[in-house]
Amino acid sequence: MKVEIFGSTDVGQVRDHNEDNFVLCKDLSNQDWTYKRDEQFDLGALGAVLFVADGMGGTNAGEVASEIAQESVAEEFKKVTALPGDDQAILSFVKKVVVKAHQNIVQRTHEDPTTAGMGTTAVVCWVVNEKAYVAWSGDSRMYLYREGSEFYPITDDHSIVWELVKNGQLTAEEARLHENSNIITQSLGDEARGPKPDAKMVSLQKGDRVLLCSDGLSGMVSDNMLGGILSARLSTAETCKELIQAANAAGGTDNITVLLLDVIEGKAGATVSSKPSTGIKTAASNGGSSPINTVASKEGPNKGLIIGVIVVLAIIAAVVFFVLKPGQGDVGQDSNDTLVNPIDTPALNNSVIETPASVIEPTQVNAPATNTTNSQTNNTAPITPTKPPVTGSNTNSVTNGGNEKPIDNTSPKTTAPKDTTKPSGINVNLPKDTANNNTPGGLTPRKSGPNLPKGGLNPDGGK
Repeated sequence: MKVEIFGSTDVGQVRDHNEDNFVLCKDLSNQDWTYKRDEQFDLGALGAVLFVADGMGGTNAGEVASEIAQESVAEEFKKVTALPGDDQAILSFVKKVVVKAHQNIVQRTHEDPTTAGMGTTAVVCWVVNEKAYVAWSGDSRMYLYREGSEFYPITDDHSIVWELVKNGQLTAEEARLHENSNIITQSLGDEARGPKPDAKMVSLQKGDRVLLCSDGLSGMVSDNMLGGILSARLSTAETCKELIQAANAAGGTDNITVLLLDVIEGKAGATVSSKPSTGIKTAASNGGSSPINTVASKEGPNKGLIIGVIVVLAIIAAVVFFVLKPGQGDVGQDSNDTLVNPIDTPALNNSVIETPASVIEPTQVNAPATNTTNSQTNNTAPITPTKPPVTGSNTNSVTNGGNEKPIDNTSPKTTAPKDTTKPSGINVNLPKDTANNNTPGGLTPRKSGPNLPKGGLNPDGGK
């Protein structure tokens, strides 16, 4: 399989420093942790690795947590000399990599009490044997773009609002704009309650684009717009630049990190079509089925119009038939119609995949505010879905003699609070991200929602 790979990170328009970190290994067999713009190469026997971490903690060293996670993931993959075994063994390995990063962060807080309270999200993807194995904790995401297929995240955020999406109480776009979208239910760094990362596998084919990002991108730019940018088929480097520019244009309220792997040559696969549905599309609700990108569909408007006319005529004919011949039953629609699923996404531990109900417009939603990032347990709290501005995540790219790689962030940094506002509508005591926040408890706020300033773009600036 021939691929092209690139990564970039940007501080955004509001933050004064970058708490995101990422790492790319284009050839694990030869331990090549560099990458070049517009370079296409054959994937080695041990594949490639992509990793994104979005640090939290503000003055409590969120960037330190994400850097430790980055270094830990690289260290674990450097030990790999052969594939662990079958799909389940590989999935188990990438989950253990995430847990190991958490343990290393906790160890640092023991050694340096000034970093107490720091944490990070994590999403790691191992691309090998024409498959992508992904594990994650928090709300950093992986997407799979496939032309002719609907576009939505493969991963399911560990957050309050995404639980509502999976339950059919919010749409993905409503969740993105929700005032409580900054509250995650799982991350790395909380000693009292460690992360329970999820993992999935998806098969890859020629033309696929694998995107990993922090919520500085996904929180600022809708999935529809992300799919549109990916459909333009620019190079990986130019696509990363366009994605970061879109997040900054939307406000850039958080750091932005984007990693992209393109499958240039690989096994061929048919596109997937589906009839329109009002249901929520998430990785959970589809059981890991192939994302279907409606933005870039090759079907064209004329064919869709003809099919639509045929369907309407068929419905009219059926209505007339049953009106003229009463007593033969009502015309019904099978609510279990689903999309064709060409992608295998086995979940570990026999987890149950739920199909959410149809989307409804809730007037008030009660969501369990389960805290896995702090030691307190919070009671169920009401959430009123509103649509305020949303914040993002973090990013920067580094160029060194044509090689692009992240810079070591081990030197001390002056950080700013990430979120000091208690989200409205939730009865929880949220920790303020200040220098005095050393006591775990409550849910983890990810970002604030100020009036968003505008600013310039620095997709390829060094960190």
